[in-house]
Amino acid sequence: MTGHMKNATTLGLKLQLLEQRIQKRFQKHPFHRPHVWWPLSVLWAAVIFYFSSQSDFGMQLTSLTGDVLTTIAHIIEYGILTWFLMYAFRSVGHERPHAMLFTTIIVIIYAFTDEFHQSFVPGRTSSIYDIGIDALTAAMWAGLVMCVTAFVLASCRMSYDRMTNAIVLWATISMTMAVSVPATYSPTNPFASVGLGIICAMALVMAAVMLEYWMMNGVRGFWYAQYGFLPFCLVAVASFARFAAAMKALDVLHYRFS
Repeated sequence: MTGHMKNATTLGLKLQLLEQRIQKRFQKHPFHRPHVWWPLSVLWAAVIFYFSSQSDFGMQLTSLTGDVLTTIAHIIEYGILTWFLMYAFRSVGHERPHAMLFTTIIVIIYAFTDEFHQSFVPGRTSSIYDIGIDALTAAMWAGLVMCVTAFVLASCRMSYDRMTNAIVLWATISMTMAVSVPATYSPTNPFASVGLGIICAMALVMAAVMLEYWMMNGVRGFWYAQYGFLPFCLVAVASFARFAAAMKALDVLHYRFS
């Protein structure tokens, strides 16, 4: 009994030391410093402000297409802003729960100011629905970053061989989807892209996992990250291309039968 307790205590100490070593390496990584993430956050907020200042982009869209595109645009815009702010707060020493809370509050406040700004732009209107989408996106993405960090910390305790096998498996699945998704699309069936959101979300999640794993494991982790990052980028590109084709098909069908 005593031997088992000693072994358990030794294992616990080893895991604690490993986690401390990983966190130190994570904080020292050049990609995880305040001068990287705070400017990126401000720059992306400016990008959102710029797009909100545009009256239109010369697109004549159906009501359904416009609503779908607007929702997806808000999710992407504020998802990226949330991601940047989470890393910015963590880079100055805030714990993950505090970073999540501060990020969510800032993004919601910015969403309110953005909608207020849009009310003065010709051809644009403010919407409480958009604010709700932005707030939900901020909360979900902030929680996602926390889950990704926890997953990577757990995976760093695995052997490198097991982690490599897992990444190669994900890469294989991604490559298969990247090839099969555009091939199965039919222009006459715009609803064929029902799973688009799931595919894109999975690609973004795995990209976040690879980035976090790289920052925690240095150069060696960087090479592992390449196995999964490129295929998931291909998945995202293929999925968005498919979505664009589906939206175009919706407009064509609306024009023909209206």
